[in-house]
Amino acid sequence: MGAAFGGGASQTLFGSTGASTFLSKATTIAAVVFMLTCFTLAYISSHQTPKSIMTEDSAQVETAPEVPVSTTKKAEEQPSETK
Repeated sequence: MGAAFGGGASQTLFGSTGASTFLSKATTIAAVVFMLTCFTLAYISSHQTPKSIMTEDSAQVETAPEVPVSTTKKAEEQPSETK
């Protein structure tokens, strides 16, 4: 079966099962460290009390004073009637 996939003389399906290389060991260690940090961060974030940077109950909003609206036009703005 291994010869069908290019196994050659080793008679194994996916290559030799000898000593692993430095790169494969480093990849395994990196994967384990990554998974441990993922689980640690998930645990820490799920067990935190909710905190807020807002210390007061609500923000205070100032409103501008109302300006009275005039309904009459000034004399200079009215059209002049010429006959």
